[in-house]
Amino acid sequence: MTRTCCLSAVLLSLVGFLAGGCSGGGGTTITGKVTLDNQPLDNAKLEFVGEGPSLGTVQAKTGADGKFELQPVGKEKVGLKPGKYKVLVSKLVDKKTGKVPNEEDYGQLEAANMLKDVLKGKYSDRDFPKITIEVKEGEKELAPIELKSK
Repeated sequence: MTRTCCLSAVLLSLVGFLAGGCSGGGGTTITGKVTLDNQPLDNAKLEFVGEGPSLGTVQAKTGADGKFELQPVGKEKVGLKPGKYKVLVSKLVDKKTGKVPNEEDYGQLEAANMLKDVLKGKYSDRDFPKITIEVKEGEKELAPIELKSK
């Protein structure tokens, strides 16, 4: 009986350690803001493409105030690592209504080629990116990403 209790206590301790005490790489949330002609750009899709295979790609979406958060994800709790990134920005709307589609309709509209980028692809060209940033170690807020319509 005592042996069973000790074994149970060890297993419970191990489960508690794995569930709560081992959270991975301890990534940090990084925030930023996107503006278009000095006004907050809402519902924009951002893609941070690392210049190097170890940096990867991280995506975010802006809120009504143009702000976004890049939160650490995955088992390793990785967000934006220090390094250089191309930043691609687009804002896709329904071609018929001119409105940003809801999450349920987005995939279908995209597959049917019924979305258009209100930024006209100006900031989403992977081969010729207009925006690059460098993330420094410990950085928690990026400089504003300021876009121009003309």
